[in-house]
Amino acid sequence: LVPYLKKAFALDYSEAAFIQGSFFAAYGLMSIPASRFIENMGYKIGMITGFLVTAFGCLLFIPAGMLNEYHWFLCALFVIAI
Repeated sequence: LVPYLKKAFALDYSEAAFIQGSFFAAYGLMSIPASRFIENMGYKIGMITGFLVTAFGCLLFIPAGMLNEYHWFLCALFVIAI
């Protein structure tokens, strides 16, 4: 994904690093809240919620593509990684 977005938005290396950074930042920011959610709600509800959040993140690619905005792609990747 990085080479394609880099080419589509004419990004330099530091801007392209935000693509991976936004994805892995979600792991660091959401790991503890997600584990507490699973503790409280259970694994089945946690899995369903995870699938729904991932589907929502995938749907965010549609407006990102229509608007052709780099930061919307970063937000969509962040939501998918949650």
